Amino acid sequence: MAVIDGLPEIKVSIRVNGSEDDCIEYDDPNPPQVSASRGSATHTTFKVIESQVDARFSIHYEFQKRPEWINGANRLTVSLYVDGKLIAEKLTSQYSSMSETIISAIDGFRDKSSTPGKEVRRHFKFAPIKTGIYFLYLVHQSWTTDFDDVVERDNERLTADLQIAKHLGIIEVIVYRVKVEGLKPRKPIAKDNTMRIARFFFRYKPRTFLQVDGIIPRDPSPEPTPSPSPPTVANLPLADIMRLAQERLEQLEPHVKREPGTSVKREADEKIDSRPHKVYKVDADGTIDLSDDGRKYDGCLFQT
Repeated sequence: MAVIDGLPEIKVSIRVNGSEDDCIEYDDPNPPQVSASRGSATHTTFKVIESQVDARFSIHYEFQKRPEWINGANRLTVSLYVDGKLIAEKLTSQYSSMSETIISAIDGFRDKSSTPGKEVRRHFKFAPIKTGIYFLYLVHQSWTTDFDDVVERDNERLTADLQIAKHLGIIEVIVYRVKVEGLKPRKPIAKDNTMRIARFFFRYKPRTFLQVDGIIPRDPSPEPTPSPSPPTVANLPLADIMRLAQERLEQLEPHVKREPGTSVKREADEKIDSRPHKVYKVDADGTIDLSDDGRKYDGCLFQT
Protein backbone atom coordinates (compact mmCIF):
# COMPACT_ATOMS: atom_id res chain seq x y z
CA MET A 1 0.00 0.00 0.00
CA ALA A 2 1.38 3.37 -1.03
CA VAL A 3 2.08 5.62 1.95
CA ILE A 4 3.49 9.10 1.56
CA ASP A 5 6.25 10.16 3.90
CA GLY A 6 4.88 12.85 6.17
CA LEU A 7 1.27 11.81 5.50
CA PRO A 8 0.68 8.41 7.14
CA GLU A 9 -3.02 9.13 7.63
CA ILE A 10 -3.79 8.43 3.95
CA LYS A 11 -3.01 5.11 2.26
CA VAL A 12 -3.92 4.02 -1.28
CA SER A 13 -3.32 0.70 -3.03
CA ILE A 14 -4.31 -1.35 -6.07
CA ARG A 15 -5.71 -4.87 -5.81
CA VAL A 16 -6.05 -7.30 -8.72
CA ASN A 17 -8.63 -10.01 -9.47
CA GLY A 18 -10.51 -9.64 -6.21
CA SER A 19 -7.45 -10.32 -4.04
CA GLU A 20 -7.54 -9.12 -0.45
CA ASP A 21 -3.83 -8.30 -0.65
CA ASP A 22 -2.34 -5.18 -2.18
CA CYS A 23 -0.37 -5.75 -5.36
CA ILE A 24 3.38 -5.32 -5.25
CA GLU A 25 4.53 -1.75 -5.82
CA TYR A 26 7.87 -0.52 -7.15
CA ASP A 27 9.34 2.96 -7.16
CA ASP A 28 8.88 4.59 -10.56
CA PRO A 29 12.30 5.44 -12.08
CA ASN A 30 10.62 7.64 -14.70
CA PRO A 31 7.66 9.33 -12.99
CA PRO A 32 4.97 11.13 -15.02
CA GLN A 33 5.64 14.80 -15.65
CA VAL A 34 2.01 15.82 -16.13
CA SER A 35 -1.07 15.22 -14.00
CA ALA A 36 -4.50 14.51 -15.40
CA SER A 37 -5.88 17.18 -13.06
CA ARG A 38 -4.57 20.70 -12.97
CA GLY A 39 -3.12 22.10 -9.80
CA SER A 40 -0.48 20.94 -7.39
CA ALA A 41 -0.86 18.71 -4.36
CA THR A 42 0.84 19.03 -1.01
CA HIS A 43 2.03 15.39 -1.18
CA THR A 44 2.76 13.18 -4.20
CA THR A 45 4.09 9.66 -4.70
CA PHE A 46 4.97 7.62 -7.80
CA LYS A 47 4.71 3.82 -8.04
CA VAL A 48 4.80 1.12 -10.72
CA ILE A 49 2.67 -2.04 -10.64
CA GLU A 50 2.43 -5.13 -12.84
CA SER A 51 -0.64 -5.41 -15.05
CA GLN A 52 -2.30 -8.38 -16.72
CA VAL A 53 -4.54 -7.86 -19.74
CA ASP A 54 -8.25 -8.29 -18.87
CA ALA A 55 -7.52 -8.70 -15.17
CA ARG A 56 -9.89 -6.77 -12.90
CA PHE A 57 -8.50 -4.21 -10.50
CA SER A 58 -9.81 -1.95 -7.76
CA ILE A 59 -8.53 1.04 -5.79
CA HIS A 60 -8.51 0.69 -2.00
CA TYR A 61 -7.89 3.53 0.43
CA GLU A 62 -7.73 4.20 4.16
CA PHE A 63 -8.18 7.56 5.88
CA GLN A 64 -7.41 8.24 9.51
CA LYS A 65 -9.78 11.03 10.42
CA ARG A 66 -8.49 14.45 11.31
CA PRO A 67 -10.77 17.26 12.50
CA GLU A 68 -9.63 19.66 9.80
CA TRP A 69 -10.42 17.09 7.13
CA ILE A 70 -13.73 15.64 8.18
CA ASN A 71 -15.83 17.84 10.43
CA GLY A 72 -19.38 18.86 9.68
CA ALA A 73 -19.42 20.24 6.15
CA ASN A 74 -15.73 19.58 5.70
CA ARG A 75 -15.20 16.29 3.94
CA LEU A 76 -12.71 14.32 1.83
CA THR A 77 -13.34 13.08 -1.68
CA VAL A 78 -11.36 10.69 -3.89
CA SER A 79 -11.06 11.33 -7.62
CA LEU A 80 -9.89 8.51 -9.88
CA TYR A 81 -8.29 9.09 -13.27
CA VAL A 82 -7.36 6.22 -15.60
CA ASP A 83 -5.35 6.97 -18.75
CA GLY A 84 -6.02 10.67 -18.21
CA LYS A 85 -9.82 10.38 -17.95
CA LEU A 86 -11.89 11.07 -14.86
CA ILE A 87 -13.60 7.75 -14.15
CA ALA A 88 -15.09 8.03 -10.67
CA GLU A 89 -15.36 10.22 -7.56
CA LYS A 90 -16.30 9.16 -4.07
CA LEU A 91 -17.17 11.33 -1.06
CA THR A 92 -16.52 10.30 2.54
CA SER A 93 -19.55 9.89 4.78
CA GLN A 94 -20.43 12.71 7.18
CA TYR A 95 -21.67 10.17 9.75
CA SER A 96 -18.27 8.63 10.47
CA SER A 97 -17.09 8.99 14.03
CA MET A 98 -13.97 11.02 14.73
CA SER A 99 -12.04 8.00 16.04
CA GLU A 100 -12.62 5.47 13.28
CA THR A 101 -10.51 4.80 10.21
CA ILE A 102 -12.38 5.12 6.94
CA ILE A 103 -11.76 2.12 4.67
CA SER A 104 -13.35 1.97 1.24
CA ALA A 105 -12.75 1.01 -2.39
CA ILE A 106 -13.62 1.95 -5.95
CA ASP A 107 -13.95 -1.10 -8.20
CA GLY A 108 -16.15 0.04 -11.07
CA PHE A 109 -17.93 2.85 -12.83
CA ARG A 110 -21.26 3.63 -14.44
CA ASP A 111 -21.44 3.55 -18.20
CA LYS A 112 -24.16 4.24 -20.73
CA SER A 113 -26.34 1.27 -21.59
CA SER A 114 -27.48 0.29 -25.06
CA THR A 115 -30.96 0.92 -23.71
CA PRO A 116 -31.72 4.67 -23.87
CA GLY A 117 -31.97 6.33 -20.47
CA LYS A 118 -30.26 3.51 -18.55
CA GLU A 119 -26.80 2.90 -17.19
CA VAL A 120 -24.74 -0.21 -16.50
CA ARG A 121 -22.04 -0.75 -13.93
CA ARG A 122 -18.71 -1.96 -15.28
CA HIS A 123 -15.63 -3.28 -13.50
CA PHE A 124 -12.17 -1.87 -14.05
CA LYS A 125 -9.97 -4.04 -16.27
CA PHE A 126 -6.43 -3.69 -17.49
CA ALA A 127 -6.32 -3.20 -21.25
CA PRO A 128 -3.34 -3.38 -23.63
CA ILE A 129 -1.52 -0.07 -23.93
CA LYS A 130 -2.00 1.52 -27.34
CA THR A 131 1.64 1.20 -28.23
CA GLY A 132 1.29 3.18 -31.44
CA ILE A 133 0.36 6.40 -29.67
CA TYR A 134 2.71 5.67 -26.78
CA PHE A 135 5.61 5.16 -29.19
CA LEU A 136 4.73 8.42 -30.90
CA TYR A 137 5.05 10.20 -27.56
CA LEU A 138 8.46 8.65 -26.86
CA VAL A 139 9.78 9.51 -30.31
CA HIS A 140 8.52 13.07 -30.05
CA GLN A 141 10.85 13.74 -27.13
CA SER A 142 13.86 13.27 -29.46
CA TRP A 143 12.53 14.88 -32.64
CA THR A 144 14.66 17.44 -34.49
CA THR A 145 13.47 20.74 -35.94
CA ASP A 146 13.69 19.26 -39.45
CA PHE A 147 11.10 16.62 -38.59
CA ASP A 148 8.86 19.24 -36.99
CA ASP A 149 8.38 20.76 -40.43
CA VAL A 150 7.06 17.44 -41.73
CA VAL A 151 4.36 17.03 -39.08
CA GLU A 152 3.28 20.67 -39.08
CA ARG A 153 0.47 19.91 -41.57
CA ASP A 154 -1.24 17.64 -39.05
CA ASN A 155 -0.25 19.49 -35.92
CA GLU A 156 -3.67 19.39 -34.28
CA ARG A 157 -3.98 15.62 -34.56
CA LEU A 158 -0.42 15.21 -33.35
CA THR A 159 -1.01 17.40 -30.32
CA ALA A 160 -4.11 15.44 -29.39
CA ASP A 161 -2.29 12.09 -29.70
CA LEU A 162 0.62 13.32 -27.61
CA GLN A 163 -1.73 14.54 -24.92
CA ILE A 164 -3.35 11.11 -24.75
CA ALA A 165 0.01 9.34 -24.74
CA LYS A 166 1.23 11.33 -21.73
CA HIS A 167 -1.38 9.66 -19.55
CA LEU A 168 -1.50 6.18 -21.05
CA GLY A 169 -0.87 3.39 -18.57
CA ILE A 170 -1.37 5.59 -15.51
CA ILE A 171 -3.85 5.29 -12.65
CA GLU A 172 -4.01 8.58 -10.77
CA VAL A 173 -5.75 8.95 -7.41
CA ILE A 174 -6.26 12.42 -5.93
CA VAL A 175 -7.54 13.12 -2.41
CA TYR A 176 -9.32 16.47 -2.05
CA ARG A 177 -10.65 18.54 0.80
CA VAL A 178 -14.15 19.78 0.00
CA LYS A 179 -16.98 21.63 1.70
CA VAL A 180 -20.55 20.48 1.32
CA GLU A 181 -23.29 23.10 1.65
CA GLY A 182 -26.69 21.50 2.07
CA LEU A 183 -27.95 20.01 -1.16
CA LYS A 184 -25.79 22.23 -3.30
CA PRO A 185 -22.80 20.77 -5.19
CA ARG A 186 -19.73 20.51 -3.00
CA LYS A 187 -17.19 23.28 -3.34
CA PRO A 188 -13.44 23.33 -2.74
CA ILE A 189 -12.36 24.73 0.60
CA ALA A 190 -9.61 26.82 -0.98
CA LYS A 191 -9.58 28.56 -4.33
CA ASP A 192 -5.81 28.31 -4.78
CA ASN A 193 -5.91 24.54 -5.36
CA THR A 194 -4.29 23.79 -2.00
CA MET A 195 -7.30 21.57 -1.24
CA ARG A 196 -5.44 18.70 -2.92
CA ILE A 197 -3.96 16.86 0.01
CA ALA A 198 -2.36 13.95 -1.85
CA ARG A 199 -1.83 12.61 -5.35
CA PHE A 200 -0.91 8.97 -6.01
CA PHE A 201 0.44 7.84 -9.40
CA PHE A 202 0.39 4.14 -10.27
CA ARG A 203 1.95 3.38 -13.63
CA TYR A 204 0.83 -0.07 -14.79
CA LYS A 205 3.00 -2.16 -17.12
CA PRO A 206 3.11 -5.80 -18.28
CA ARG A 207 5.74 -8.01 -16.70
CA THR A 208 7.93 -8.02 -19.81
CA PHE A 209 8.01 -4.19 -19.81
CA LEU A 210 9.04 -4.16 -16.16
CA GLN A 211 11.87 -6.55 -16.97
CA VAL A 212 13.05 -4.50 -19.96
CA ASP A 213 13.07 -1.36 -17.81
CA GLY A 214 15.14 -3.15 -15.17
CA ILE A 215 12.45 -2.71 -12.50
CA ILE A 216 12.21 -6.45 -11.86
CA PRO A 217 14.75 -9.18 -12.77
CA ARG A 218 14.36 -11.20 -15.93
CA ASP A 219 13.10 -14.76 -15.76
CA PRO A 220 15.96 -17.29 -15.57
CA SER A 221 16.64 -19.34 -18.68
CA PRO A 222 15.09 -22.80 -18.50
CA GLU A 223 17.52 -25.57 -17.66
CA PRO A 224 18.08 -28.17 -20.42
CA THR A 225 15.92 -31.22 -20.02
CA PRO A 226 18.04 -34.31 -19.30
CA SER A 227 17.85 -37.18 -21.77
CA PRO A 228 15.51 -39.95 -20.64
CA SER A 229 17.16 -43.01 -19.15
CA PRO A 230 17.14 -46.16 -21.34
CA PRO A 231 14.36 -48.57 -20.42
CA THR A 232 15.25 -51.43 -18.05
CA VAL A 233 13.49 -54.47 -16.65
CA ALA A 234 14.22 -53.47 -13.08
CA ASN A 235 10.71 -52.23 -12.42
CA LEU A 236 8.84 -54.75 -14.58
CA PRO A 237 6.82 -57.55 -13.00
CA LEU A 238 8.15 -61.08 -13.36
CA ALA A 239 5.40 -62.08 -15.80
CA ASP A 240 6.41 -59.32 -18.24
CA ILE A 241 10.09 -60.24 -17.94
CA MET A 242 9.31 -63.90 -18.79
CA ARG A 243 7.16 -62.86 -21.74
CA LEU A 244 9.87 -60.60 -23.18
CA ALA A 245 12.49 -63.31 -22.74
CA GLN A 246 10.32 -65.86 -24.58
CA GLU A 247 9.72 -63.44 -27.47
CA ARG A 248 13.43 -62.80 -27.81
CA LEU A 249 14.20 -66.52 -27.72
CA GLU A 250 11.74 -67.17 -30.52
CA GLN A 251 13.40 -64.43 -32.60
CA LEU A 252 16.87 -65.94 -32.21
CA GLU A 253 15.96 -69.68 -32.59
CA PRO A 254 15.68 -69.85 -36.44
CA HIS A 255 19.30 -68.71 -36.80
CA VAL A 256 20.81 -71.53 -34.70
CA LYS A 257 18.34 -74.39 -35.15
CA ARG A 258 19.34 -77.33 -37.54
CA GLU A 259 17.12 -80.10 -38.79
CA PRO A 260 17.87 -83.48 -37.13
CA GLY A 261 19.76 -86.15 -39.24
CA THR A 262 21.37 -83.67 -41.59
CA SER A 263 25.09 -83.44 -42.26
CA VAL A 264 27.41 -81.29 -44.25
CA LYS A 265 27.10 -82.13 -47.96
CA ARG A 266 29.84 -81.98 -50.53
CA GLU A 267 29.46 -80.41 -53.93
CA ALA A 268 28.11 -82.71 -56.65
CA ASP A 269 31.20 -82.48 -58.87
CA GLU A 270 33.57 -83.22 -56.03
CA LYS A 271 35.12 -86.79 -56.48
CA ILE A 272 36.73 -88.92 -53.87
CA ASP A 273 39.53 -91.30 -54.96
CA SER A 274 40.45 -93.80 -52.31
CA ARG A 275 43.19 -95.49 -54.41
CA PRO A 276 46.79 -94.87 -53.39
CA HIS A 277 48.58 -92.44 -55.61
CA LYS A 278 51.53 -93.65 -57.71
CA VAL A 279 54.94 -92.26 -57.15
CA TYR A 280 56.96 -91.69 -60.33
CA LYS A 281 60.70 -91.56 -60.49
CA VAL A 282 62.59 -88.98 -62.48
CA ASP A 283 66.16 -89.71 -63.52
CA ALA A 284 68.90 -87.16 -63.65
CA ASP A 285 68.57 -86.92 -67.44
CA GLY A 286 64.81 -86.11 -67.26
CA THR A 287 63.56 -89.59 -68.02
CA ILE A 288 60.29 -90.51 -66.19
CA ASP A 289 59.72 -94.07 -65.13
CA LEU A 290 55.97 -94.84 -65.67
CA SER A 291 55.97 -98.54 -65.19
CA ASP A 292 56.62 -100.88 -62.48
CA ASP A 293 59.09 -102.78 -64.66
CA GLY A 294 61.42 -99.83 -65.11
CA ARG A 295 60.52 -98.84 -68.71
CA LYS A 296 61.39 -95.23 -69.47
CA TYR A 297 60.07 -92.59 -71.85
CA ASP A 298 62.14 -89.65 -72.91
CA GLY A 299 60.99 -86.05 -73.37
CA CYS A 300 57.24 -86.63 -72.67
CA LEU A 301 55.05 -85.42 -69.84
CA PHE A 302 52.25 -87.70 -68.87
CA GLN A 303 49.27 -86.85 -66.65
CA THR A 304 47.39 -89.65 -64.92
